[in-house]
Amino acid sequence: MEQEWITGGTATVDGVMIDGLGDVRRAPTTRVRTAVDGPVVLAVVGDCLATAQEVRDALPAVRAGRWGELSRWAGSYWVVADDGRQRFVCGDLAGIRAVYYARGEEGKQWATEPGLLGRPLVADLPYLAARLAAGEHHWPHRSPYEEISMVPGGFGLLLASGAPPRLIDITDVEPVDELREGAERFGQALTDAVHLRVRAANGVVGQTCPAAWTLRRPSCSPPARGPCTQSHRPSSASTLDLSIDIR
Repeated sequence: MEQEWITGGTATVDGVMIDGLGDVRRAPTTRVRTAVDGPVVLAVVGDCLATAQEVRDALPAVRAGRWGELSRWAGSYWVVADDGRQRFVCGDLAGIRAVYYARGEEGKQWATEPGLLGRPLVADLPYLAARLAAGEHHWPHRSPYEEISMVPGGFGLLLASGAPPRLIDITDVEPVDELREGAERFGQALTDAVHLRVRAANGVVGQTCPAAWTLRRPSCSPPARGPCTQSHRPSSASTLDLSIDIR
């Protein structure tokens, strides 16, 4: 299967143009939903459960610069939005759909893989040494390469002509009063994520989970998602293997 990727700015490479976004290219097999209304454009690229109408309904958020609203759909995907004055790019909140960016001789460039930026990949040895010693969470915007930055999970990249790139927090995290409430929210989010992967795989999904897990266990609801079976097999003293088989 061909790998999914997108590029923009001066980092464009051979690929398929995304409607309304000019210099943005994608791999031919990359899935995309696009909505266009004059200069306002929104593209959702990757695994996203949003319908074409839901993507179109999000155009007012693009027009108003409410970037955080563009990452609320279930799935794992990139978002590219343009309001005619500035462009917004983000991956998923977990940081799995990464975005890298740099400033080239012809302007700003970004891509979902550092190798697509069209510049030498030189290891940033001082940073790598510091990350080994102190952990990478101290510098979430740094990449392993010199002069290449990374958009941290939960943030988006805002690009405007004549201005430096800006990182925008899109997590919109709401505090909770009780640990139990937070645990319930986390458990529901994890359950929804498992259901999404089961539907996408249309087959068997396996996952190793901690045996001492006290949050809500991911479950498969037959009425909503079709017949399924779950099996829990001890794989060690501290883990359980969760298998979900859809027939």
